[in-house]
Amino acid sequence: MKPHAAAMLLMGVALHAQVPELDRLLGKDLWKEQAKNLQRLNQMLGEIPPALDSTPQPWHVWKTSHEGRTRYAVLLGGMGAGIPGGASARVQLFDGSGKSIDAWSFQVGWRIFLGGASFEYSRALDSDLIVLHTAGVINGRDVGKEIFAIGNDRLRLVRLENSKGAITQSEYVYPQVEVNVVPDATSLVQFASLLESSDKADALSALVFLGGRHLDDAARMSLPEPHESKYAKLFQEVIGDPRIHVLIERLTTSDNKWIAQAAKLAARGSRERPLY
Repeated sequence: MKPHAAAMLLMGVALHAQVPELDRLLGKDLWKEQAKNLQRLNQMLGEIPPALDSTPQPWHVWKTSHEGRTRYAVLLGGMGAGIPGGASARVQLFDGSGKSIDAWSFQVGWRIFLGGASFEYSRALDSDLIVLHTAGVINGRDVGKEIFAIGNDRLRLVRLENSKGAITQSEYVYPQVEVNVVPDATSLVQFASLLESSDKADALSALVFLGGRHLDDAARMSLPEPHESKYAKLFQEVIGDPRIHVLIERLTTSDNKWIAQAAKLAARGSRERPLY
């Protein structure tokens, strides 16, 4: 056998071995597993970048299949030890053969406790959802759920809810506060395209961003800089455009409840957002 063919065969064997490993871990609370039981998974995950003052560890493996395409989503979570602090998370996506597709690391928020997570399918969004179950601690924000759509091999933040299940705005003023999963858009044209998209998760990802608080508040001037998010300039450019206003207003009457609620948050003036 030629060296190249032998290498390809070995790679195929290695990928095939990963699928049973992922299947073995389905439905388990991985933080309860002994380290030796997760050695193979940790090899598959590779080096995990630290976030805040901790490194996320495996929590769950979920499997989903749509249109003949299988995916495995691995959730990792971590709690910072310092006060003030917060939680961090990471999602790694594998295909049906166990090959890595993509990964997203993000913060859960300032003084936000990550208590658990679930995986479900939303018929209203036609997308799988990863739902992080959270709670504010020591004056942290009242955020009870952080909901992410995972579909078409992308992760999008589509909704934040408080402990009563009501929609709440996203925060971008300080890096340690934000849930830093933002839309894949860097221009007015791209945001308009998301708002007009037939993919409801795309529209929600734009509305979460545009409905959040980006700008400085006088009450925070005594706190350490920066006083605006790194997205503030982009936010002002997009939210101030008349075409964007029309698109947001149109979405306030959407028959999708989440989109209508998110659009109403985004329709507020940029200075009409509560300070947390």
